[in-house]
Amino acid sequence: MWFDVCSGQEGRGQVIVDELLRFSQSAFSATAVKLTWLQNSGECRDAGELGIGREFLDDYAERGMKCDPLGPKVLVAEPEKVHSLLDLQMGCDLQLELNNYMAFLRRYGYSDELDLVFSDGGMPIAALTILYCQSRFALDVPNFCALRRFLHHAISNHPYARKHARYRAYGERFKLTQREAEVVELIREGASNADIAEHLEIGVATVKTHVVRVLDKVCAESRSALIAITNQL
Repeated sequence: MWFDVCSGQEGRGQVIVDELLRFSQSAFSATAVKLTWLQNSGECRDAGELGIGREFLDDYAERGMKCDPLGPKVLVAEPEKVHSLLDLQMGCDLQLELNNYMAFLRRYGYSDELDLVFSDGGMPIAALTILYCQSRFALDVPNFCALRRFLHHAISNHPYARKHARYRAYGERFKLTQREAEVVELIREGASNADIAEHLEIGVATVKTHVVRVLDKVCAESRSALIAITNQL
């Protein structure tokens, strides 16, 4: 399940994405850049892009994704690796898939691609796709490692990434279940028991049970205390 970002944070999150994309395009001398949110399951959600036309995005969703050798599941499987088409050209297992994808990219004027994965606690949360109209391997960019650390810091301050970190802490520190973590986040957003029941499509009595268990696990005496404790995560 994707983490919802409350409306009050959406504007701030979009500013972070927009600035990150502009910086990345300039720092890597890229033709186009794209940010994608990732999950361990290999699911993904577009966060934003710069320099990419709507026609390319629509065609990628329809055809390009099927032959993309650097799809989300590949990126999630090796989150610490710098993924590039140049590396894939060294092997032969994915050669046909790679050739098809390269032909797809050339149709839109791109000739090279690099993907950087950013993780939180070992869990992949985002991928930055860097596209070039001419072969310019981004690893040759001066201070590449420093740039990657800077981008990771920017992504970690996005509301989605911060919520991702809280979900991880809920499980590691308080042993909350996924549903209990969802209840906590809704409480943080000011939802009543009735609101939570409607949002999660469960009964109010079930919500009350979840709330009691959450307060007990977190050692919080009230909702306000729960919010104060989770604000420290």
